[in-house]
Amino acid sequence: PDGTLAVIDRKKELMKLQCGEYVSFGKVETALAVSQYVETVVVCGDPMRNSVVAIIVPKGDAITKLAQRIPFANGDLVSGQHISMEAMCSDEEIRSVILKDIQKVGLEQKLARMEIPRAIHLDPNGPWLPACGLVTDSLKVKR
Repeated sequence: PDGTLAVIDRKKELMKLQCGEYVSFGKVETALAVSQYVETVVVCGDPMRNSVVAIIVPKGDAITKLAQRIPFANGDLVSGQHISMEAMCSDEEIRSVILKDIQKVGLEQKLARMEIPRAIHLDPNGPWLPACGLVTDSLKVKR
């Protein structure tokens, strides 16, 4: 409005969604990293959609405690037995609880509606290291 130019973020870090709004992936990732369940988060978007999605590497201890607290989608409770990270990450109930927490954190961090992920994918193969090809040597996400 006052005729000045403001640099918001790197060009690679911005995506224009279908609704015409630009989303800064770095801003959203920083806000969502506050969640108790998030070890690493990457936000992705599709220019033909109105919202973003998040790929999350969950914290092992937090997701294990969650798995012990809530019944799995098949109704079983995990009580003291070892369950694999893959099984926890693929469970619908656990994913639903973490998605609700992510959305709550997004609102608390004052993200706009289209910046809050409507879907998540839990990646059991964390933490991400440069050898896996998903991050650089300085641990920045390759886009």
